[in-house]
Parts: sequence; C-alpha cells; structure tokens
Amino acid sequence: RCGDGIRLHQEACDDGNTAPSDGCSATCTVEPGWQCAGGLGARSECDAVCGDAVVIAGKEVCDDGNRNSGDGCASNCQATEPGFSCSTPAGGRTVCAPQCVAGQSSATGFAPCTPCAVGSYQGAAQGTSCAACPSGETTAFTGSTKASDCRPICQKGTFGQGGLGPCTPCPVTMYAATERQSSCTSCPSGTQTSAPGATSAEACNVCSAGQSGVGGKAPCSPCAANTISTSPGSSQCTPCPDGTVTDGEGRSRCGVRCLAGTSSPDGLAPCTVCPLGSYSSDGRTCATCPSGSTTLSTGAASSKDCNQCLPGHAGAAPA
Repeated sequence: RCGDGIRLHQEACDDGNTAPSDGCSATCTVEPGWQCAGGLGARSECDAVCGDAVVIAGKEVCDDGNRNSGDGCASNCQATEPGFSCSTPAGGRTVCAPQCVAGQSSATGFAPCTPCAVGSYQGAAQGTSCAACPSGETTAFTGSTKASDCRPICQKGTFGQGGLGPCTPCPVTMYAATERQSSCTSCPSGTQTSAPGATSAEACNVCSAGQSGVGGKAPCSPCAANTISTSPGSSQCTPCPDGTVTDGEGRSRCGVRCLAGTSSPDGLAPCTVCPLGSYSSDGRTCATCPSGSTTLSTGAASSKDCNQCLPGHAGAAPA
C-alpha cells in the first residue's frame, strides 16, 4: 500500500506518507527535482537533486543546472556566491549575474554592465552609475576606475599626450587652433609667433631669425648668402664681417669656413679635427675609411689618405 513505508515492485518510492512535495508523491512516484534511495521492502529516503535546474524549496537555495563553483550558485546548491545577483523563476533554473567591476556600471550594479564613458569613472564594484570628471577635465579612455584618471583638457595654444594634461604651450614656431591637441602645427616656413601659446596660423606673422620683412613681419624673405639676421622680427639682413661667410641662404650666423680634414654641422667654425681612420674633403662631415684601411694621422682631407692597412690586413689600401 502506497504510503506505508514499504516499497513494493510497482512503486518507484515509498517514504511512509502520501504528502506531496517531499520527493515521493501521493502515488509513490519520484517527484521532479528529487532522487529517492531505498531498496524493495524498505522506506525510501528522498533528497533534492543539486544541478538539475530545479530548485526545491527548503532543500536548495539555488540550482543553476550544474555543480560548478564560481558561477553564482554554490556547487552544493546551498548558497549564492559573493559578487553575484541570483534569481529563480517559479519552478525554473536559477539565473546569476556577476557584479559590475570598477570602471563599469548598470542600473542594478550587476551584468549586463557598460564601461564608463570618456569623461567619467567608477572606482568601486557593483556601481549603478559613473561619476563625471570635473569641468574642463576628461579621461583618455572608456572604463576609467579612479578620479585621478580625469586630466585637464589642453586648451587652444597648448598640447599634451592624448591632448590631455599636463599641457605645454606651443613653441614660437607652432600653434594649436583647437583644444585637445597632442601636437602643435608648424608655422609657415620662415615665420614664427611673437610668443609661445599661439592659437591660430595668423599669429605666425613674425619673421624668424635668418629672414627679414617690412617691420619684421610677414611676408618674409630669407637672408641672402653671406648676410644674416640673428633674431626674430628683423627688418633687414646684415652682411657678414670680413673673412666670414654663411653656409647658404636664410642663415642667422656667420663663421670661418672649416678646412678639409675638419668638420662641423654647418661647415663653419668651431671645427673638429677628423679622428684617425676618417677624412673630410668638405669641412662638414668626417667619412670613415673603407674596411681594413685607416689614415696615418688625424685630420685626413681625402679618401686617398686611407692608405694604411689595419692589423690583420695586407695589400694595397684603397685609393
């Protein structure tokens, strides 16, 4: 007889009663979400099945259809795990959502989460909103996690990494016409601004050193060879002193030309003597002797001076 606590062949279970919702039904069948143990002739012992996606009230706190940990419902179905929000529809599977991490937010603080937009941040987990940066500041990227990620926006006439602070005024040869610039725009050739931090191309109206113009303003012309202007805003170019020259047009200094066997970046004094194993025929650059050869002394003026064989080499050195 069903409910007498003695399981018969025709019974899947018999727990000694005909009450429902205890694992063994009033007709001695195993109820969904339960498993019953006990052989023939014995009383059945029923318990909830963890991991079958059916939550048994009073026996399970949650059941998400598996026995894994780290997904919101503990592996024994007896607790929800920290950092998750879990809900169970009537007779259904437990659904768990992870909390939003720092740099994210949602209306509930749990997934689905959205990264904080540029210009905002969230420093804590489970955030329901992102805090806005102070006026005049923003962040470089989405998903910022702290207030210090807010940096000043570089204003016109300044630049900074990613267009954010610390900001540096544009030098006198450049300008920045819009805010949040990572670099400045060069002035037209031969011109500059009157002061750092220019905000437009129109400010590039001062003739640079090596140039001249009416009142020292644009349009500017390069100084002719062997004449110079040494400072910005020059209205005329001055001839070089006797015995000195420039290395071309548009120059700001005169000097004595470097002799062969010496060098300097512009070919003018001060000059450096070419070291052993090199030579200079133009007074600008010291060239290295061909492989295996060297010079007899410093200050060589021609490749023909590379006529000495290095140790370990023999034969006629390159001419």
